Amino acid sequence: MQRIDNSHSSGGSSILRTVLYAAMTGINFVAVALVVVLYVYLNVEFSGFPFRSPHLKQSLGKISSLLSLWSFARLTWGVAMLLVYIYNIELLQEGNEGNLSSLILFVLFVFCEIVPIFGMLDYSYMNIIGFESNATNDMNHLA
Repeated sequence: MQRIDNSHSSGGSSILRTVLYAAMTGINFVAVALVVVLYVYLNVEFSGFPFRSPHLKQSLGKISSLLSLWSFARLTWGVAMLLVYIYNIELLQEGNEGNLSSLILFVLFVFCEIVPIFGMLDYSYMNIIGFESNATNDMNHLA
């Protein structure tokens, strides 16, 4: 990876690059913090209530694991962008120097963006999305 010398670059592109990296890093960290706060709040708020069925308890476990994967991926992306910003690394380069940084960018993209999406596309998560019909059926079985 190559460090950039911003002394020769135009001031406008340097400011834009700084703002973009800082915004990407901040958004990733804030999004994870908000989701974790909401998750903890909902767990504390509804902690005294039993689950309607074992199936719904299992669904919460699956959603929790997917939420953990997503949060870890967002934190990884945020830390990577923070390091790119701090060490002034150019990720998209031409020539031989760009091969390693392009590979790192590709691996980050696959792990931080594609893997969580593929995780959510699992058939069991698709059934969880339709939880209202399952909850209604579970309530009918109780009566």
